[in-house]
Formats: sequence, C-alpha cells, structure tokens
Amino acid sequence: MKKTILTSAAIVLACQLYAQDAYDALTYSQTYQQGTSRSTAMGGAFGALGGDLSSININPAGVGIYKRGEFSLTPLVSASTTNNTLNGRETTDDKYSFKLGNIGFASSNISQGEGFNGVAWAITFNRLQDFNFNNRMIGTGTSSLTDIWLDEAKGSTTDEIKFNYPYSSGMGYSVWLIDPIQYQNDNGDIEYTTDYTSPYKSTWSDLNSIDTYGQLINRTVRSKGGINCWDFALGTSFYNKIFIGGSIGIQTLRQKTTNIYSEDDNNNLIELRSFDMTEKIKTTGTGVNFKIGAIAQPIEYIRLGAAIHSPTFYTLTRKYEVSIDSYFDNDIPDAGQSHFYFPDNGNNYGDNKNDYEFLMRTPFKAVLSAAGIFKKYGLISVDYEYVDYTKMHYNLTDDAIDTYDWTPYENDAIKNIYHATRNWRFGAEGRLGAASIRVGYAIYENPYHPDQNMGSKIERQIISGGLGYRTNDFYIDLTAAYHIWQNDSFLYKGNNVEQKYSADNNYLYTMFTIGFKF
Repeated sequence: MKKTILTSAAIVLACQLYAQDAYDALTYSQTYQQGTSRSTAMGGAFGALGGDLSSININPAGVGIYKRGEFSLTPLVSASTTNNTLNGRETTDDKYSFKLGNIGFASSNISQGEGFNGVAWAITFNRLQDFNFNNRMIGTGTSSLTDIWLDEAKGSTTDEIKFNYPYSSGMGYSVWLIDPIQYQNDNGDIEYTTDYTSPYKSTWSDLNSIDTYGQLINRTVRSKGGINCWDFALGTSFYNKIFIGGSIGIQTLRQKTTNIYSEDDNNNLIELRSFDMTEKIKTTGTGVNFKIGAIAQPIEYIRLGAAIHSPTFYTLTRKYEVSIDSYFDNDIPDAGQSHFYFPDNGNNYGDNKNDYEFLMRTPFKAVLSAAGIFKKYGLISVDYEYVDYTKMHYNLTDDAIDTYDWTPYENDAIKNIYHATRNWRFGAEGRLGAASIRVGYAIYENPYHPDQNMGSKIERQIISGGLGYRTNDFYIDLTAAYHIWQNDSFLYKGNNVEQKYSADNNYLYTMFTIGFKF
C-alpha cells in the first residue's frame, strides 16, 4: 500500500518579494461602465448626450443638460463563462452574481434663456469593472512549474534560495520539488549548491525529455469584487448651447481571489504523486480622480463633446497567503542522498508581513463624442476614447521606505508590455411615442504591445440592446449587454520554459433601471 508524505509550507507573502505585476496594473486600469440601462444599451456612447446619471462618469458636462431633478436605480445580474484550452483540452466554468450597476441623484435650477442659465449638480454611483468569475483549466503538461523554479535557483546556495526566492523556488525546495547538488567546501564540510553546468534537479526533469512529461495540470481561480466610482459633479449651461462641467471621482477597488494550481503524476512516471499550490490574494483600496468636459450644440440636431479624465491615484493594500503540499508514493530517502535532501521545514522565512500598502496610478483618458438628435424620432451617438497604458505607474508608500523596492522593475515592464489604445462606442435609439428601442456596440483595443505576441484577440467587444418606456415623470428601461473577448496567456513563463493556454471569455449582463423626474 502506498504511503503518503505530506509537507506543507504555509507562508504569508511579503509583497516586496512578490511584487504587484504589470498584469495587475492593467486589471485595475481597464474599466467598462455598467451604469444605467439606457446608457449601457447604447454601448456607453453618451459623451455628447448627457442628461443620464451614468453619462456623468464619461463627460461631467452632461449634468448641465438637466432642467429638472432626477433619481434612478439600476440593479443587474451578471453571468460569466470562461472556456479554456490547455494543450488541446477544453474546460468550461461559469459564475452568476447580483450587484448594483448605478444609483444617482441630480438637481438643477438651469432655465431657458440667454447667457448664463444656472447650475446643476449630481451625485452618482457607477460600477466600472467586474471581478466576479470562476476559471478552471485541465490539461496534460509538456513542462512543469518546477522547471521555472529550477531555472530560478541556478547559481544559488540553498540558503540563498530560501532568502531570495521564499515564495517560489524556495518553497519548491522546502517541499522536495527541486533538489540541490551536494559538494564539499574548502573546510571539508558538505554543502548544497548549484551552478549553470550542474543545476538543481526538479521532479519532472528527471525524465530527461520534454516529450515524456505528461502529468495532469489543474488550475482553478475563484474571483469576486469589482471597481465602483462615486462621482460628485457640477455643471452649467450658457444659452442652452454650451455646457461645461467637472467632477471629483472616488473609486473603490476590491478583489478577492483564490488560485489553486496542481500537478498530478497520473501515469506513475516518477516518485512524486502530486503537489498543490494555493494562493489567496485580497486587494482593497481607494482612489481619486478628476474629470472636466464640455458639450456644444452648434445646431439643433448636433451635439459635440470632449472630456479629459485625470489618472486615478490609488492607495491599495494587498494581503497574500501561499502554501504548497507535496505527496510522494514512498518514504523520502534519508538526508544526504542527492535526490531527496531534507531541507529545513520552510516555515520560517523571517518576519514577513501579511499585508502591504502600495500606490498605483492609472493612465489618463481623453474622450471625443458626437451625437445626432432627431427630436421625437430618436438619436445616434459615438464616442472615441484614447488611453495610453504605458502611463500606468507603481510607487511605494512612505511606510515602506525600508522595503525592497520592486516598483522600478514593474514600471519598466509596463512600458515594454503595453501601448496606447483607441476605443470606440456606438449607440442608437429609436422612439415610438413613450416607447424606445436601443442598440449599441463597443470595441476596446488590445492593450498589449504587438511585440508581446499576444495577438489582437485580447480586444473586447460589447454588443448591447434594450427597451425603454418614459413619461414626463417616470421611466423604466431594460437592457442586456454581452461582452466577448479572447486571449492567449501563460500559466507560467520563464527564460526557457512556458506553459501557454487560450481562453474564450463571455460576460452577459441583464439590468433594469427605474427612474423618477421632479
């Protein structure tokens, strides 16, 4: 009967050794507004239209369109589906969630007439990003995560590995997933080290051929949270032809993720039966931004808009925990044998913090808009948005002044990995009395630089449509929006080894808005 040896190293991550990477910066900088049903149904193309309690997040001059007070509420239900392909094997996972898309209030004393027409103000809440998803993939490995650790450990002594890489190769070493080479030092004592000509061995690399890998790789991600924004906007109108507005935005970010990665020797190729690595990551924080905008109506049927969004300046806190369990078919051989050398238990890596504060700056945005308004028949609208993702930036807080500064490396990576994008949003609304039908389409360009070989598939498309019913004092709108994007990414990537996968992602949002005018 096979015996199981379980070795567990549960370590809380010190973030200076596991830096927030360029991918996180992108995740926290990309936003796809889930506001009112009307705005969402029209693809979010509301920069020149205004008069909507989610359009203020696009162009705050839209508050100057209001002639009356207004209140609206928008709950929504989301369904996310991800289909992953890993080395030819497909796996599908999904998740459903209920949340608030928008709530807002506007007040106005703007009147008709010549010159200055008064002011309007609004407070709005809009959901900008959704982190609620489940993601699972299974496939046969042609390489191993232990190969990444193996390459990382080259040239290091065992003590150096534990000190320099305590949450990667140091952990792999502590649970017998990579092994050192034994040698005799100048004093005649036995030590363990590696160099580029006689590197560490990993469990799978003993097979000596990439073709004879074949372990089962399983990766599961459970994520929840999102980015929300409270906007406090003030606007005015001149001659009811020129509208100017500004806002202060307070954004809240929360993401809680559990990643479970495992490799299983399902073909009994080696002595290792399996290992499991579990990461628990929680990121929370608050950011502030500023927006200014203008809308002009040169003729009755045309509106033109322009807005600039400052970067969002975040202060974020991350909590991180990671553990590894390894299971073997038989007893581990005695210490001193080169293949299974007993290291320390791996649980004591010094005084590591379980939370860490850092600063992040998102890129600025510029939005140009145009709309055609045909009175009782309907309208059409288009927004163009420019975002330069190379401007994302990390900093340490003053409290972390004595901490290892990982930010220069990540900021350099951001400049090399990403580039500027040009995003488009289109919308149309047809009216028949009090009823309306709406359609929209948006496309967000691939933010990765072409040299990254990630392909144009990372662009996101949003197809939307909805119905509405409005009276002078009341309205109700229903909308569905379908997000589609594909991406190629990596389970792990090193200098010599990588494990690539592809993902088809679909988000379906259904929402309704109920509103009152007074």
